[in-house]
Amino acid sequence: MATELPAGVTIDEDDILYAGGMPIGRVVPTGPVWMALALTRAYGSMDEVGKRLPSRAAAIGVVLDRSRRHWE
Repeated sequence: MATELPAGVTIDEDDILYAGGMPIGRVVPTGPVWMALALTRAYGSMDEVGKRLPSRAAAIGVVLDRSRRHWE
């Protein structure tokens, strides 16, 4: 099932999320659970913002919530 993304946000085959061509986060499978990394600082570093998430969709949701200022 595809995850609904906001307008202007895309995800590539490596599970990296982009807004306006800029990477804003990534979701990573870690065994049976998922980890979320998101752009949380102005200088471009990504931080772990969620781990042991039950699904890819849940991880994407965490990335979108934490990186909202970069894509809204």
